[in-house]
Amino acid sequence: MQRLLLVGIVILLAASSATAQTPLDILPEDAAVGIAIRDLDELIKKGNVFLRDADIRTPLRPSELFDQGTQILGINKGYDRKAPAAIVLLSPEKKEDFNGLRFLDYLVPILPCNDVDAMADNFGIGKGKLMDKKVQRTDRNADKMLTSRIGRRGKYVFLNDSEKAIRRAIDGATVTSALTPEHRKVFDRSDILLHFGSYFFREELNASPDFMGRVQSSDDPKEKEFAEQFTASLNEVRNIVTGFRLSEGIDGHFVATVGKNGKAEKLLQGLINKGKPSTLAGLPEGNVLFAQASAGNTEKQAMLTKAIFSVLLEELLIRDRFIHHVDRLAYLGVFQEVLRHVQGNRLAVYQNAAEKKHGLFSTIAILDVEDAKLFVAGMRILAKMASADTLDLTKKKVKEELDLERLVRDLGSTFYPVRQSATTKLTLVGETALPYLAKAIESKDFDLEGKRRARDLRDRINAVAAQRRKELLDEKSRPVFDRPKLTFVANVEKRQGVSVDIIDIKLAGMDPVRTQRFTQMFGPDWDKVRLAIVGNQILFMLGSDTALFDSTLANLNKGDAGLAASKRLADFHAIAAKERQFEFHVSVEGVLRLVNPNASHDRPTQITSMSLTIGERMLRVDARVPMAEVRTIAQKAQEELK
Repeated sequence: MQRLLLVGIVILLAASSATAQTPLDILPEDAAVGIAIRDLDELIKKGNVFLRDADIRTPLRPSELFDQGTQILGINKGYDRKAPAAIVLLSPEKKEDFNGLRFLDYLVPILPCNDVDAMADNFGIGKGKLMDKKVQRTDRNADKMLTSRIGRRGKYVFLNDSEKAIRRAIDGATVTSALTPEHRKVFDRSDILLHFGSYFFREELNASPDFMGRVQSSDDPKEKEFAEQFTASLNEVRNIVTGFRLSEGIDGHFVATVGKNGKAEKLLQGLINKGKPSTLAGLPEGNVLFAQASAGNTEKQAMLTKAIFSVLLEELLIRDRFIHHVDRLAYLGVFQEVLRHVQGNRLAVYQNAAEKKHGLFSTIAILDVEDAKLFVAGMRILAKMASADTLDLTKKKVKEELDLERLVRDLGSTFYPVRQSATTKLTLVGETALPYLAKAIESKDFDLEGKRRARDLRDRINAVAAQRRKELLDEKSRPVFDRPKLTFVANVEKRQGVSVDIIDIKLAGMDPVRTQRFTQMFGPDWDKVRLAIVGNQILFMLGSDTALFDSTLANLNKGDAGLAASKRLADFHAIAAKERQFEFHVSVEGVLRLVNPNASHDRPTQITSMSLTIGERMLRVDARVPMAEVRTIAQKAQEELK
């Protein structure tokens, strides 16, 4: 295995060519996996500087590995250290062909040469005998793996022990044909490229038989249709290309392409946002630990985001019993109900400077909506529905606000947003809605599909109620937190000339120990969310450092970019797609120094960033990891390995 590793390294490092070819031009689209480099000399130089600046300690430098590898391959002339080189694993004819060492039959090194005759001489082939588009034997013995046959295409040679494998690599289309000129330009600057073909992706997907079930967040036909389309779309992925460039850190680019006229293309078209790109505009500068932003509110975007949220909810909160599994659909429903009215959002988590006074964290969120006052009014009604068991439904105002009869009728709507909204609201209302559901089930005027949904919802509400009663008798089965109760209180404060509402949060089962923990995390106002409206932007804050809230209000009033214009994000903005729809930012250094007693907190941390852009037949991810973040990650990794 050590020998194979060295052979692979030398193939990656042995670059040549006086041609204008790029790594994309030599990677076969037919490959299951491929890896290529752009320029050996530059990579060695940049790699050595990178290892030094990142304080990464390795037994061997890249240049030393190269020297050992060339000796094993027996290549001592004819290669050009400034051209792309690659090693690829072609897609197997049969899945079992990858068992054991049989995968070597599909492993093809691709080496460039600046002197064809000199390169041929390395393999015992005479001058002028290594012909273009031909495959022939070398003088290598059987123990010299991957070198008993050689083929040539232009300035490149292809090695393997199988003529058929070499022929496939020479004659097949390259990854270049699968990318647009714009994307090729992005990858042309990458020092290292990784390519995954359709075979690899399909095998990974098929290894997860429950994948569709995890994506489908409810039994609504529309969401089932979306889950089926999403799963089928993954099977239509043709190529995945990832490029890395060393530049005072790491720049990364990822592009996945799909075929024409398939389910994947249709799905992506429904996810494209034709409005403004995502932005962190308005969020204040500060000690940012995490930030995210998204743009667009298409129906399929909402479904995809809900599906992702469903997986996160299961993995992070339900599995560890922070919240109850019976409340899963309620949380998902509220999430989607809010999301479908939002045209853009951004959120950031900050580490407070005065921890003893304000707690450890403060969170700021900004939502862009069509009508901010109408949106907040809708959220007030949702909060009341979650507390319906404490309301007097005989009062005219309460009855008009909740209007349970209309919501039950909406269960039979043919429009997905209408019936989904009704399902969410009735789920929140809970047992109070049961008489209205029973009336609809018995009604002759209610259609069959509406009755089915009403029965399903009735059964779900009864199951939740039964689980609640069980928990009264068995404390061990209770989650850490019950569903929160929210109360809106209007015009509590005035800041920057703007009225501020307060949302009071009440959590069941809060003992003094838990209260103290929340106070340490978010300060004395841990159970309050501040809310303010500026135009059609809604500002939320969870935490006690009101200076951050005031800074955000000032930014929104003046139209200042705030965090979006931070110098810490300038390099990321330079490489990221301008039309991005989602972006995520995290300070690994900031997060790790929270638990490091020797860490210095008197300087701003650097930020690792990533964005997502969706096109008609492609999905693109851009990432930037500054050197300070690389150094932090490397140091932590090396500590873990000790």
